[in-house]
Amino acid sequence: MGRSAEISPGKREAIVSLSEKGSSSAQIAAALDLSPPTVRYVIQKSKERGTPAVQPRSGRPRKTDKRFDRRLKLRSLADRFKTANDLGKEMADGGDICISTRSVRRRLNSVGLRGHIAAKKPFINERNRKKRLKF
Repeated sequence: MGRSAEISPGKREAIVSLSEKGSSSAQIAAALDLSPPTVRYVIQKSKERGTPAVQPRSGRPRKTDKRFDRRLKLRSLADRFKTANDLGKEMADGGDICISTRSVRRRLNSVGLRGHIAAKKPFINERNRKKRLKF
């Protein structure tokens, strides 16, 4: 069983304020439609940190910024038949940072440019067109 969605900052503040007013974790949980262990966890963490806000996660920082992502998107739109590998090499040759092919694909996916194989459509010459209309 995985984790559910993160609790909003407003709900976290409501939990802490209700706790300070003297409500039990079961009462708070019932009022805010949460589980009692979740309420206890939020109260405990807010006491430890001094604030109900969520701390930033650890992890590797992104190699690209919004500007790079925008330029990558524009280059991809300029030539829709370029592969992610070609785009990555082109960006690196242009003096930009060097990122992997997989990172290029992730950045393009995040802006809605998903890679796929083009559909092969039959060539329709004049004779075929007349036959279709006749049919």
